This record gives sequence, structure tokens and C-alpha cells, in this order.
Amino acid sequence: MKVYYMTIFSALLMLLFYVAGFDTTSSWAISRLDLLHLGNFMDSSVILKLIALFGAVGGAGTLIGAYFNVSPQYILKSTLILPVLILLILDVISILNYVSGWVYWILLLLIAPLAAGWVIALIEFWENRD
Repeated sequence: MKVYYMTIFSALLMLLFYVAGFDTTSSWAISRLDLLHLGNFMDSSVILKLIALFGAVGGAGTLIGAYFNVSPQYILKSTLILPVLILLILDVISILNYVSGWVYWILLLLIAPLAAGWVIALIEFWENRD
């Protein structure tokens, strides 16, 4: 369950970066989804974008999993977890590019436990102990 908690925490952290006004990769992705101006949800293009995104990621994961002979449940979990991790890494790099001096080192000290938690959670996930 750790990897799921880390995924939810990372998604909330990326949303916090967006609300704080940082120019990061996830804020660009959130603005492309146009979540703040929905109006009628079913009439908006958000639902089509989400369906296309999950279809493309799920299809690619299924093809890769079929090639490596992996169970479908593991493929679906991995295709939902890894994009969040990749976006978080890109966001952290973007945030670290903003700051300099002692703030850079303080921020690294705050991000180090998050990185260690992701490593531990992913190891347990891949060893099927999750």
C-alpha cells in the first residue's frame, strides 16, 4: 500500500505546486486539462482527454506487458504509478531550478525523505510485498 500512498501524496504535492503558481511540468499538464473552467463536465473536452490519456497509457502498458509476460493487474498499476513519479521528478527539478543558495540545500533536505520513501515503496511493489 505504500506505493499507493506515495502516488496520492505526490499528486497532491503537484497540485499544491500548481496552486502556488510554480511553473512546473505538472502545472502545464493541469492547465492543458483546463480543470478550472469546466462548466458542464460531460460537455467539456476534459473527459475525452482523460479517456485518451488512460487508453494510450493502458494500451502501451498492455503491449509491453504482453511482451514481457506480466500479469494485467500489475501492468495497470504500473501504468498509473509511473507517470505520477515521472511528473514529480520533473517538478522537483523545475522547483530546484528556481532557488539558489541556502534555500536550495534546505529544499534538498525536505525532498530527500520523499525520494527515499519512493525508493522503498517501489522496491516493495516490485517484490510483490505491497
